[in-house]
Amino acid sequence: MADTSVSSSDPSLNPQDNEIRNIRCIVRNIEKLSSSIARLKEKKKLLSDYGELDLFSSLRPRIGKRFGDSCLDERKQNILNECRSRLLPISLEEIDNQISDFRIQLYRNFNNLQSIVSPEEYRRISCRIWQRERSVLEKVRKDHDRKVSYFISKTQPTSSVILNDPLVSSSAPCLTRPEKKVKHEELKRAYNAKRNKKKKEKAKALKQEQTRAQISLIKESNLVQNFSSYEIPDSAYAFLALGSSFVPSAMGHKHDDIYDFKLFARKMRWTAFFHNNKELDSTVVSSEPQDVNAFHVSDTLKPQSYENPTQQDKRVESFIEQLSSKITAHEKKRPKSNLTHFEMEGLKWCKRMMLERVLYFTKVDKGGSIIVMDVETVESDILKTLTNTQKYELVQGDPRSSIRSEINNMINDMTNNSLFTMKDRLYLTGQTEKGGYSHDPSFCTREPYLYPLYKIHKLSKEQIDNKVIPSNRMVTSSVGGPTYRIGKFLEELLNPVSEEFCKGELIRDTPDFLLKAKLMNDSSEFNGLDLNLVAMDVVALYPSIKIDLALEAVEIALTKVTQFSQLQIGAIIQLLSYTLHNSVVCFRGQWYKSVEGAPTGNPEIPPVANIMVKYLLDEKILPSSNISPLNKMVHRMRFLDDIWSAWQGSAESFHRFLEEVNVVGSTYGITFTGDCDRTVQFLDVTTSLTQGGLSTTMYVKPTDATRYLNRRSYHSRHTFSGIPYSQFRRAAIICSDAQSREACIARMEMKFLNSGYKMQDLVDAKQKALSLNRDELLNTKEEPSSEDQKVLAFVINQHPDLRKELSNFFEDNGDKVRNLLGDVKIVIAEKRHQNTASLLFQKSGFSKNRLPVLVNQKCNSSRCLTRPTMELGKTERVNGKTIKLDFRHTCASEEIVYLAKCKVCDDPESKSNFYFGQSVNNLMKRCNGHRSTFKLNKKDESALSMHVYDKHPELFGEKLCNFNFGVVKQVQPAKLDRVEDFYIFITDADTCGLNRYKVSN
Repeated sequence: MADTSVSSSDPSLNPQDNEIRNIRCIVRNIEKLSSSIARLKEKKKLLSDYGELDLFSSLRPRIGKRFGDSCLDERKQNILNECRSRLLPISLEEIDNQISDFRIQLYRNFNNLQSIVSPEEYRRISCRIWQRERSVLEKVRKDHDRKVSYFISKTQPTSSVILNDPLVSSSAPCLTRPEKKVKHEELKRAYNAKRNKKKKEKAKALKQEQTRAQISLIKESNLVQNFSSYEIPDSAYAFLALGSSFVPSAMGHKHDDIYDFKLFARKMRWTAFFHNNKELDSTVVSSEPQDVNAFHVSDTLKPQSYENPTQQDKRVESFIEQLSSKITAHEKKRPKSNLTHFEMEGLKWCKRMMLERVLYFTKVDKGGSIIVMDVETVESDILKTLTNTQKYELVQGDPRSSIRSEINNMINDMTNNSLFTMKDRLYLTGQTEKGGYSHDPSFCTREPYLYPLYKIHKLSKEQIDNKVIPSNRMVTSSVGGPTYRIGKFLEELLNPVSEEFCKGELIRDTPDFLLKAKLMNDSSEFNGLDLNLVAMDVVALYPSIKIDLALEAVEIALTKVTQFSQLQIGAIIQLLSYTLHNSVVCFRGQWYKSVEGAPTGNPEIPPVANIMVKYLLDEKILPSSNISPLNKMVHRMRFLDDIWSAWQGSAESFHRFLEEVNVVGSTYGITFTGDCDRTVQFLDVTTSLTQGGLSTTMYVKPTDATRYLNRRSYHSRHTFSGIPYSQFRRAAIICSDAQSREACIARMEMKFLNSGYKMQDLVDAKQKALSLNRDELLNTKEEPSSEDQKVLAFVINQHPDLRKELSNFFEDNGDKVRNLLGDVKIVIAEKRHQNTASLLFQKSGFSKNRLPVLVNQKCNSSRCLTRPTMELGKTERVNGKTIKLDFRHTCASEEIVYLAKCKVCDDPESKSNFYFGQSVNNLMKRCNGHRSTFKLNKKDESALSMHVYDKHPELFGEKLCNFNFGVVKQVQPAKLDRVEDFYIFITDADTCGLNRYKVSN
């Protein structure tokens, strides 16, 4: 019951404080009384409305104990209900008396309050009290309604029991205590199951709502753009939004670690060999005399060697054996999946649509977004480019062999003129000193292919929403092509020529541009009142290059800035002319040769383009009589075809200048676009002229997704610690004032948070980046390391446990490593697994025809000797393993791993009569090589001839007729050794099969 008395005054307080204290006490009493009256009213209403129901047991504590007997428990409950019903009128009367007493006390307190406070204060306090009373009343009503509804829903109708007739109630079945306990557990489990089901449904609904919000955000952003006619499911959006660099978690096969160890063991043997035989290193280098006119071919074109040194150190072999046992004993644990079930469904859907050639997934030209196109649209764009007779011409047949033959003849002639050594000729063409050809896979010529990069940054938002197909630029992937090795040689030769010829205007990257702009700004070069900035660009530079003009520019550059003889310059121009005129691509089995322009993907094109643009501007366009008076460019800087400069004039004068430049440039096939203003964009920098001079800040295209590597990606840990700092450091270098620097870093911070990075890591990286001195960063040039310590890399698949174990092993055995190998630093490097780009962006596969599945693997040639032996089925049991053969290929297929089984051996389970091999040529040629060894003086050169000679000498003259062959897989030349070793590993072919034979070279 509330205290109705007003507290007495405290003599230690002044009268005003006593009055405030009395008011608070009265208000507190009024609130308590009003709340009590509200609860009693609701209680009376409950008893009046539901007095006939048996709900008191749910509203009040239960009375008495359970008897454990259903009859007695039911009779007890009936007696209690009857007593409660009789006490109902008394309870109602008692409630009415309490309400009357509380109301009298309430009115008394209101009168006391009215006499103390002002009328306005009284009304305000009264309103607050009645509002509180209504809220209490509402809460009590809701609690009562909830209890009553719950009780009514749970109460089961029971048969009426006559209190005076015990025979009726005694007929009910009785439960023993164990039975009752079991029933209670069943009810409890059912209740928990229902509750958990509701929780799961609630969590599922919440997750679906979050997913819908996430997908809506992805569609509104630039992360994924759908230009196809298909409706992409939300799961595909969720997966693609992770980015093209995202790596799903994967464990990798045990064989990968073992094969990587074999490669590292070979490196260790050679390092130890040269450490113990230091005098051999210099003699090998100087063994062949160098002519004055001879070029130097870089060791980057050196073919890979898999041989081990003949002299082996027992201490090194012991250490390698110790390391081998460490790797073999390591048990890999499957990492936890970093994709949700929803995202995994999206990945499967995307892969299915890609493999069925329904949709084409690729990355846009600039901005990092992933774009989805119809396959028909992409095919149409590629064919539209290839069928343009001004750009390409059709070639009958495969031109790779003829191109290779012509290159070999040119290099042979240059070698005879002492321009190349025999070693250089080997690096460039694969020709050995004896006139044969190296079997190294790096000399195999692959099919160059074409793929488009779409420029969605050229579209407006309305055009993107309406799915207007963006323009594209075609990129030629010439890696491994017939002219690729010559192109790499020319690239390394022309890069320093380009830098020297374009010295003064050519910039390497953004920091180089910022440094030069800062030096000019510090010397007050940008304080002119009538000064503007200019940004110019060449429209489609590579396709617009005229080959004769490019050759002329390169020849002039070589003459001006190098000490090459005329013989050397003529050889360079001859090789460059050949590569530019013989750039070929293959699309769906049809070959095309470039007629005009330069292919984007050739390695020699960037330095050639740099030289040609410099030559064109300074020698052909700007000296023109119509342009020279209009030229007001100062401080010109250029990055390939992007030009930045200051303009000493108005924007109108620049546009007149640009029109005249394009008139002259059109005669050379070149068109410029440009802008002139106080603020222009150049590379990833926005440059502005202010009162203080030149200011710079970071430039981001409107369609740029600003995507960073997702934190869930299966990368090494150090990768995620370095990305935020490097990006914040980039903002600190680009932004010239603190305000723009902090704004850029704040935008980056939000993007990193959306990619799953931790706030604390971002704060640490931000503080580290902001503490840097911009002037020092720009003035600091990265000097090459002067340390003589060699680095020996042990490359393994990405796996943190194995990396840590190997690092600890080499750290514990540091002294032993130094004694065996010398001053060598061993670094554990991790290869990433397949990312989204390698899973979905099948550029090379898209350019090839889809091969049908054949009935057998026999070729169509009736003269083929291998054709009758292609009798293996689609699946073969080999030493307890099931090996699947690829029936899309025949004995005429190249770059294959094959299986051979002896059909004479009495070995139905194929535990010792099988052999795995590989060939960069087709299987017909490889089998001809095996047939040539079925001679007594050559039988040790093939495992197949050695097997027949040992086990079936009477059939030695029948050669390969004793074997059945099949193509297991077609792979890239660089991976042939690894894939062959994989099948040998899983079938124990080197211990059980015919691969155990040690053949002689």
